[in-house]
Amino acid sequence: GCFPELSAMQPRSVTKYDMVLLFQSLSGFLASGRIDIGQSARSLFKMAQAEQCRIVAVVGLFDKGKTFLINQLFGLNLPSGKLQTTKGLSFYWAEKERMLIVDSAGVQATVSHRHGESGVQPIVDAQTTESILFEMISRLAHYMIFVVNDLTWYEQKYVVMLQQKYMQNRELKELIVVHNMRSTE
Repeated sequence: GCFPELSAMQPRSVTKYDMVLLFQSLSGFLASGRIDIGQSARSLFKMAQAEQCRIVAVVGLFDKGKTFLINQLFGLNLPSGKLQTTKGLSFYWAEKERMLIVDSAGVQATVSHRHGESGVQPIVDAQTTESILFEMISRLAHYMIFVVNDLTWYEQKYVVMLQQKYMQNRELKELIVVHNMRSTE
């Protein structure tokens, strides 16, 4: 063909998350009283091992390249890009490194303006849900990688808030800010 190097490339198989905690709406949780957790049948991760590993969370605003960064750092092919959205909290077990990698959709995701069955305003529900997930991640992780794009004041506020929280609680956690240069010229 016209592009022999492209035809010689093998399509990479898609990497699956080891576990997904489907917590996408606080009002949905309050109405149902349940959180669904799905674990891949092929996963080698055992919950009992969670205390014996390092937990690395990749966080940031919605659509800033968190999953892309995970793919680059760990040689994975997790679904990412404009047509993919990470669900709830998604976990990948890097067995060789003994790391549990936490991925999420991020904060300030798009919101449907249809009212839920509970009558809760969708934006308020999204804000409270994102706050709870972010708090959960920040408590769980040993290392936080905060992915930014343009380093807006909102992103700066989140970074400062995390740093202050760790200092107040005297927590020895690493906070790493990664600037994803994908849309800069």
